[in-house]
Amino acid sequence: LQALLHLPQTVVIDIGHGANNIGAELSVGADIRIAHKSCKVSFNHSKLGLVPSSCGMSAFSIIVGQANARNFLLSGKTIPFTHLLNSGFVFELYNNETREEITTSLLSSINEQAPVQRIQTKFGIFENIRESFEYSMKIEKQVSRAALMTEDWKSSKFVTKTK
Repeated sequence: LQALLHLPQTVVIDIGHGANNIGAELSVGADIRIAHKSCKVSFNHSKLGLVPSSCGMSAFSIIVGQANARNFLLSGKTIPFTHLLNSGFVFELYNNETREEITTSLLSSINEQAPVQRIQTKFGIFENIRESFEYSMKIEKQVSRAALMTEDWKSSKFVTKTK
């Protein structure tokens, strides 16, 4: 995920109808996220005996702010598209009929920008939060290791049964 944040190119992710856990964390690494109007995202790692550990806590709280991050991560609830859009996590929503138009328009708009200036803008935006992000990542790694040591993730209560 950190690699996505450091790529010079503008990274766009289409979340589609939704994402859970590590898929949701992966979407955090994008510069711009779009989604279907029925999109729902959940960071329900705690229900699996885990914690977000791939920038899920640090980058997510920078993107949506502390209050939203606390609400979304600690409630364990699925986040509806209205909250995703209002928090700034998702840039634009589409429906089945408008997906191609929305995607093409966004990618065309990005492509029309001068590449060096777009890359420098991305770099400048990240540099403004880099120190805070690196510190948050350090804490996130410590919290993740501690959560793994409890071995709650091995408990039958948290293991998903498959047939």
